[in-house]
Amino acid sequence: MRRVAFLLLIAVILLPTLCGCVDKSEYSLLCDIIEKANSEEKYKSSFQLSIVNLETERNTCFTQGHINVDKTDGLKMNGAMTQYVLGEYSNANIAYVNNEYYTEVGDSRVIVDMSEEELLGQFLFGKAPIFDVGTVKKLKVKTDGLQKTYTFNCKPPRQILDMMTGVDIYSLAGVLSPDYTLTEYKDVECTYIVTEGTGAEDMTLVTRFLKFTMYMYSQMPYVPGETPDKDDYLTRIEVTCQMTYNAFGDSVKVELPDRADYKKTGE
Repeated sequence: MRRVAFLLLIAVILLPTLCGCVDKSEYSLLCDIIEKANSEEKYKSSFQLSIVNLETERNTCFTQGHINVDKTDGLKMNGAMTQYVLGEYSNANIAYVNNEYYTEVGDSRVIVDMSEEELLGQFLFGKAPIFDVGTVKKLKVKTDGLQKTYTFNCKPPRQILDMMTGVDIYSLAGVLSPDYTLTEYKDVECTYIVTEGTGAEDMTLVTRFLKFTMYMYSQMPYVPGETPDKDDYLTRIEVTCQMTYNAFGDSVKVELPDRADYKKTGE
């Protein structure tokens, strides 16, 4: 009888771990730290974005760079990036002001219309995503005295990931006639690194890292009396993205280009 009681006690202790339960107070603290970073009006960050086609095991896109952002009087941004896209390398200077996105690549200087919502919806320029606690699994917290690292998986939030990746990701993956309704995402692997402290007020988000697999399908032809094999039209890609905050506050300066040096698309 005592052995049965002991085993039941062990089961009660282990059940939350086995079920993948999340420490809600710890996750709530992380969310507060992320919200604090997202509310900063001035920040400097560096980023990396990698897209690997899992069917060919080739890296179809790799981007790295840095940006300065100032939201104190309308959104302003400037920065630079290096890109490898489908075998071609390029270096670009970028900027944003008054709903216009500036790109300088070599001798080409172009402006396109873009709303703040469109700009901030992209991973490279957007806020750190906060996932609903009900979707979070396997939360682990590690402290080394200077930093605190949160790692967890979460069920894929379709709306957030669609906005972060954008429609260009299909062409980057070689899917030229996608069926958007069939797109699927697998669980997102998340890592957030913050400075150590006693509460959200004196803790700062340092790095956010996301990794997920995206299943995209080409449009399948209609053949009377036959149902095409869905997997024949499948392309799987692995998306890895990382952003590190390098500075906040008045030390961040945004330098905007001379608009006269640029040509607006369509003009």
